[in-house]
Amino acid sequence: MKTVLVGEAWGRREAQFQHALVGPSGRELSLELGISGFAPFMQVLCRSCKKESDFTDPYCQHCNKHIWPNEFDLINHWKKLRASGEIAVTNVFNVQPPNNDLGIFFGTEPETQMPAWKASMKSGGSHLKHEHFHHVKSLWDEIQSLNPNLVIAMGNCACWATIFQTKITALRGTVTWSDHLNVKVLPTFHPAAVLRQMPMRVSVLADFQKGTREREFREIRRPERHFTIPDPTEDGIRQGYEWFKKPARAYANDIETLRSQISIVGFARSADDALVIPIRNTDFSNYWPTRELEIAAWKLIIHGEETPQPKIFQNGLFDISHLVRAGIIPNNCEHDTMLWHHAEYPELPKSLGYLASVYADEVAWKLLRTKGTLKRDE
Repeated sequence: MKTVLVGEAWGRREAQFQHALVGPSGRELSLELGISGFAPFMQVLCRSCKKESDFTDPYCQHCNKHIWPNEFDLINHWKKLRASGEIAVTNVFNVQPPNNDLGIFFGTEPETQMPAWKASMKSGGSHLKHEHFHHVKSLWDEIQSLNPNLVIAMGNCACWATIFQTKITALRGTVTWSDHLNVKVLPTFHPAAVLRQMPMRVSVLADFQKGTREREFREIRRPERHFTIPDPTEDGIRQGYEWFKKPARAYANDIETLRSQISIVGFARSADDALVIPIRNTDFSNYWPTRELEIAAWKLIIHGEETPQPKIFQNGLFDISHLVRAGIIPNNCEHDTMLWHHAEYPELPKSLGYLASVYADEVAWKLLRTKGTLKRDE
């Protein structure tokens, strides 16, 4: 099996047919998979012309009569995908909670090895009750028996059960490794959430397009990057000047701040080659041991900002204002990735983390940083 799609729990239709994702969420998921190219569109038999039609819209491709997949169509669709060895669908909880409230599975005291998660604002509990742990254990056993290259965790509940994390908005789009299940996991939004907020579909389609690539191999592959970080010595300063002698069509330019002061300035001449010039450590101590070396580092930064190559920023208004406050005037500020993305997709988030989740195959570095303050990048 290449991929296992993990949802949350049965809804009313799922409980009636004892099968995951055969209600409205299943229809939406089938469309997401088809539109993104992750899987073939569901085939639906037209009741008027008796011909099968791809469920791409609610009209038959042959006679233009209205068609709508029922639960049996969805069950057959998921069975075909599972039989092909491409996709299996399942849930964390194979039962319908009363009022579709996941909080019923949680109590106030730790009873299992599962991490705490407040699944519902209606419920005061954040710890999985032992009587429901068998659902999670069954999911783990199913995933390990199928041995997929990729698990796609749809929603917070699926992330909680597979990678022991929540906060789906921050997690989605970034492939991570589940140490517990020994498989890579790609979080994305649940189709039920998409039905409530249709602009989410664009992000989900991007996630499934990434998943189309990721399901072909088992390991996590990150792009190779080379970072030049000058040593806090005169040789380090010379190393920085040598870096700027390399040919570059443009520089991606970024700063970070600590206590409203510039702490790091970075330049990237390509997707895999960057120069990072520290000024302050995360504890606000000076990276450069002497005043003379820090002055030399600032001169190196000024040299980079004054180069004729176009500069590309993410939320450049923030970076440029801090540089100007420090007496540095960047030359040829040409592009802003945040503004470009927002102009193209005004309904979507525009933070650097979101852009990295859509356009890159690696963890946004800000998710890895544990100390210091970070600028807003949206």
